[in-house]
Amino acid sequence: MDSLVNLIRENISSTINDIGYKIYHIEYVNELGHNYLRVMINHNDISEKITIKDCEIVAKTINLIIDDLDIKDKFFLEVSSPGINRKLYTLDQMKDVINERVCVRLIKSFEGDKKYIGTLIDVSNRSIKIKIEDKELEFDLDMVKNINLEEIS
Repeated sequence: MDSLVNLIRENISSTINDIGYKIYHIEYVNELGHNYLRVMINHNDISEKITIKDCEIVAKTINLIIDDLDIKDKFFLEVSSPGINRKLYTLDQMKDVINERVCVRLIKSFEGDKKYIGTLIDVSNRSIKIKIEDKELEFDLDMVKNINLEEIS
């Protein structure tokens, strides 16, 4: 499945970028016997919000490209924004949201908890640092199950 995702990413990224968008994340999953290709997008100008019309434009563009790839599997294409509480998949995505509020979920408990909500203050190749009130916590990336933006309520 990773090879299919890579093939699709390689073939759609530059065209999607040319029409004003960038790929945030691509995943190919099987749910209840159906295959789904999920493509999450942002505008090249990240401050702009993704609309249904944007998703429609990108989906049509992707379909035209995919039709030429001769992919054997049948699948449903879903194009969406990453959402308000988006999962952060890459170091670049994490660096883009420094000084934003995040929710960090850990693989194993640390100081009695597996979930921490705070402000992301630093990202390196090996760790992230968040601030919770007056306390700073640093987590090795191999301790982290996932990181999401956290909407301020």
